[in-house]
Amino acid sequence: MKQIHRLFIFFPLFLALGCTGPKITQDFDPSIDFSRLNTYQWRLQEDKKPENSLVDERLHSAIDNALKEKGYQRIYSGRGDFSVSYQYRITKNFDSPSLHTGVGVGGSSSGVFGGIGLGAIDFGDRRDEATLTINIWDAISGRLIWQGSNTRQVPHPGDATAVAVHNIRQVEDILAKFPPLAK
Repeated sequence: MKQIHRLFIFFPLFLALGCTGPKITQDFDPSIDFSRLNTYQWRLQEDKKPENSLVDERLHSAIDNALKEKGYQRIYSGRGDFSVSYQYRITKNFDSPSLHTGVGVGGSSSGVFGGIGLGAIDFGDRRDEATLTINIWDAISGRLIWQGSNTRQVPHPGDATAVAVHNIRQVEDILAKFPPLAK
């Protein structure tokens, strides 16, 4: 009975931990006054872009929209207060295969009996994970001043609409941390 009671105590905790949302990591230069940043341009990048140009366009658009909603203005010529770039990587992961086993022994008035049980082999599932890292660079010095990153499972890799929604949410979740709160 005590075990059932403990289960009811810890179940809400496990439920709450499972609903905490995406984990966003960020790093930034605390000496930067982020309140002075108003305009930005895209930084030229050739590495770690998506192989699919549609995903690249979607991420560019999502980042532009998220920054615009925060009051930043994109400029197309000249130099802004900061520049932005990103890296996007898909990692193909497989869950580990498993074999379930069990042994049972019992007895009765007619003797002792036992058995060995083997469960089915689970070959694991394929899970594609997308890591998106957004970088904010100081336009004058070219130094990295803020970086936000998130890795999450890609829903239905063959469903373009689901992947598009996933990309937009990932950008919004990361840029919700930008600019960092002043201390």
